[in-house]
Amino acid sequence: MNPAENVGFSIKRSKHPFTPALLAVSLLAGCANPGFDERRDAAQELEASLEEETGRIIEASNGCITLSNAVAIVRERSLKTVGRELDATLARVNRASAFSAFLPNVEMAYGRGVFNNLKGDYAPYSFEPGRTFGDTASITLTQPVFTPVAWIMFAEAQYGVRVGDLARQRASEMLDSATAAIYHEAVVSERVRRTYALQLKSDIALTNRLSALVREGYALQSDAARAEAHLVSSSVSLHAAEDAAATARAKLCETMRLWPLAAFDVDGDSLARVTELPWTLKGTNGAPVSVDGAAMRSMPLAEVVWQALVNRKELYIADQMVELRKAQVLEALAGFLPNVIGEAGGRSMTLEHLEARYWNGALMGTWAAFEGFRTVQNYRAARARREAEYKLREDRMLAVVTATVESWRNWKRASEALAAAREASEAAELVCRDAEKLFEEGEETMSRLLDRRTERDAAQVRAEKAHYAVALAEIALRQAMGVGIGF
Repeated sequence: MNPAENVGFSIKRSKHPFTPALLAVSLLAGCANPGFDERRDAAQELEASLEEETGRIIEASNGCITLSNAVAIVRERSLKTVGRELDATLARVNRASAFSAFLPNVEMAYGRGVFNNLKGDYAPYSFEPGRTFGDTASITLTQPVFTPVAWIMFAEAQYGVRVGDLARQRASEMLDSATAAIYHEAVVSERVRRTYALQLKSDIALTNRLSALVREGYALQSDAARAEAHLVSSSVSLHAAEDAAATARAKLCETMRLWPLAAFDVDGDSLARVTELPWTLKGTNGAPVSVDGAAMRSMPLAEVVWQALVNRKELYIADQMVELRKAQVLEALAGFLPNVIGEAGGRSMTLEHLEARYWNGALMGTWAAFEGFRTVQNYRAARARREAEYKLREDRMLAVVTATVESWRNWKRASEALAAAREASEAAELVCRDAEKLFEEGEETMSRLLDRRTERDAAQVRAEKAHYAVALAEIALRQAMGVGIGF
């Protein structure tokens, strides 16, 4: 006997024996965990798409990406400001939702019911025994007339939109500054690589020359060995510089959302030209004023700090937050006030041959007379938040002042360091030339000559770094003042 028959049911055999198995496989496939194949496909898709986009962008830039190109690419492609963009969008959505407090609310309803063996005296109408059907339809319009809490919440949503826009703009400025810092790293590492490459060529020529002199008996074997060691050290330094340049370009590609292994050139002059861009400051009436680099360098520190206080987006956000807290105090006070709502509508009811229609209108008022002191506590909390926001704004202002002063001093010091590095590089070059000349005349040892070349090489690298450090310090000062890079 079939076991199914013992429990009172039977199993119907499917015409397709593999149908249950296929169904189970389909269900399991929908819940499967991604494995190697999915990871491989996603990686290949990312690599193919990024390589194509990267090639197109580099080709459009003629194989060399300038600082302004990099900033523009990051602004267009970067995902690092998605959070701020989302916050700004949600703030606009909240404002639109808050505006609904000013609009009427329209509700429509329809229903159909059945009554069994309806009884009663409805003369001159009567109902046959059995089922009786009835229909009900209505439309209701509700219009807020006096709802102060809802009105104030709309004002708060307006502040939220302004805060979101300012935060997004500040995030864009910070991203520009971060891009410039990474671009500076790529430029410096590339210039250092070129410097080491030139030095290596010079060391190879010197080593070959010493080897020939040793063979002819005009130089010591120890001098040749010292030159060989110096050549190996220069080669190691070049390889390290090449790795640093490749890593810096990869970081720049990551910031631009390009393929990190792409090969392209960076333009150091585009970074240095930042010092030639005008500064957009604010005049006494708040209108933008363009100031050149010379006027900026002679500007007193107090004026620089003042410009930071009237340009930084964070402080404008702090002002909006203070007003928002004030509005929240008013919202808490509005909790003590009544609400007035107007309502109008119509209703239709039918029951077989009975029919009734009517229109109604009402003006209703509600007032929370007592809610367990909750309204009072809300008011006290709103006042506490308002007072705290004043202190937070003051703290942000002091932080801006400190950051601006530090950036201004670094900017001044970077210019002085550049002048000193250039003089040191020129002096080291002269000393090295004199040492080479004395070595040719037999009045200088190879050991001292190699020391002079090492000092010259280090001085050249420091000068290259100091040259672009001035531009980076100016970008940092612009960021601290909130005036942007200038393009």
